[in-house]
Amino acid sequence: MITYVLYGLPKDEHRDYMESIITETTDKEHLEKARTWAINNGFHALRVYEHIEGTMPDFISAINI
Repeated sequence: MITYVLYGLPKDEHRDYMESIITETTDKEHLEKARTWAINNGFHALRVYEHIEGTMPDFISAINI
């Protein structure tokens, strides 16, 4: 099973370390609805981290440089 974590910066925030977790889900439809909600509410610099259950987290791939 894949877990998706959607991150983004709130409106008027430009410091990368102030990123917020918007949602964590296994449902791609929910992920798309959350992405739309985030954009409509001023979030920007959105990114998605995908984690496959039973594997070690790959923190390098979670970094968006």
